[in-house]
Amino acid sequence: MKKCPKCGEESDAQFDSCWRCQTRFNEDISDDEIPDEMPVDALGASAGKSGSCWLASLLIPIAVVLLGVLIAVGIPRNEHDWFGIVPLVTIALFLVVSVVVSLVLAGISISRGEKRALFAAIGSAFYLGAFGIVTYLSLNG
Repeated sequence: MKKCPKCGEESDAQFDSCWRCQTRFNEDISDDEIPDEMPVDALGASAGKSGSCWLASLLIPIAVVLLGVLIAVGIPRNEHDWFGIVPLVTIALFLVVSVVVSLVLAGISISRGEKRALFAAIGSAFYLGAFGIVTYLSLNG
């Protein structure tokens, strides 16, 4: 792999110029030509790094909520719990944990400048909205 001296993009060794900025790998680049910030693509998103925090911020909360549901289903019933409050509280606690995990991972993804950090932010907003709706319906049921 060759790394472009101008934009920092990596290309296969068989190529003699960068696919992004067309700089030849054997050219000397002056300091004035090196950009101070990452290039921006046509959609306005930073070209950024590849990473997996954005994916984790979307998948881990789903797994956490499913774990909460499984635990709630497995909790032994008791005759004093007429309305099933214990399982609902268990699911709600796991939902709170999943929203917090999603927000933390989205923040990490954004701070790292990952390519798909926007998906993490949208997913976190979705989880936060879902938590708000579930909470509202639970309290005003």
